[in-house]
Amino acid sequence: MFEHSYHIDFGANPGGYVDAFMANISWERVAARFAGKGFEVKPHTVTTSAARAMLDADPNLIVIDARLALDATTVPVRLRGARRAPPERVDEVAAALPSGAKVLVYCAWGFEIGGDAAAKLRERGIDAVTVAGGIGAWRADGMPTEPHSEGDKK
Repeated sequence: MFEHSYHIDFGANPGGYVDAFMANISWERVAARFAGKGFEVKPHTVTTSAARAMLDADPNLIVIDARLALDATTVPVRLRGARRAPPERVDEVAAALPSGAKVLVYCAWGFEIGGDAAAKLRERGIDAVTVAGGIGAWRADGMPTEPHSEGDKK
């Protein structure tokens, strides 16, 4: 609680810090997740169950792991057959994919990294969607993964 940024904003008011922290949590989404209910999915985003169905239905589906290197090292698993394309490599990977390819992208938590990667792919004519909630939601929903080492060639 006496971390620099906390102390600048809250000084000797730990209750104010806790109140501010708790106010930033989307309690509706937490409750829905806890209850096993879905949440609103943004355009070009699919739920984990829809992503699993895509993987099962299309053996040619390209899966892109867009996580930052630290996230991929911290959680050393990936979706089946995923290719690594951290943010600094998305353009390189996109250039190697054929136009019209179908791609499923995920990041660590389903925020901007996966969405930005999928958007860059779509700009190149690639049919790309991202997994809502990233690999965090994928694992929380009990979906299958395979081992991953950040040094893997794939």
